[in-house]
Amino acid sequence: MIARWTEADVAALKARRGIKGDAPICAPCTAGQHRKCRRLERPPQPCECERHRAKYKNEPVVVDGIRFDSKREAMRYHELKLEERAGLITDLRRQIHYALNVNGVHITTYVADFVLKRNGEECVIDAKGHRTREYRMKRRLMLAIYGIVIEEV
Repeated sequence: MIARWTEADVAALKARRGIKGDAPICAPCTAGQHRKCRRLERPPQPCECERHRAKYKNEPVVVDGIRFDSKREAMRYHELKLEERAGLITDLRRQIHYALNVNGVHITTYVADFVLKRNGEECVIDAKGHRTREYRMKRRLMLAIYGIVIEEV
């Protein structure tokens, strides 16, 4: 059940918890711990830890002016750039879209982190920290439709 709080209710709650001014109501947030305050429909001020938190705790990174979704993906990009300079791989590309269609019906789209050529063969590389059910399904569809085995890092 979601309660509708008045300004007087919020002030009373802050007084009970010893919160002063416009500080967030969710006390664990001020202690560095994360827990959503589920009792409020709309807290007066959103907690800082709830604002930009990624689902799987990845941290976006910018390398060479390119934004990556995770540190792991950025590190892999750096390694692949070194391999490309050494001549081990060619045609390094990022964020390549593959349409996954079955019997002429579009099911979903898979976005590969990296696509490159190694020894003349196309390789698809994905930097994964957590293998979700959705990703595992897309991996099987890529193998069934295109015959491509995704190399996971």
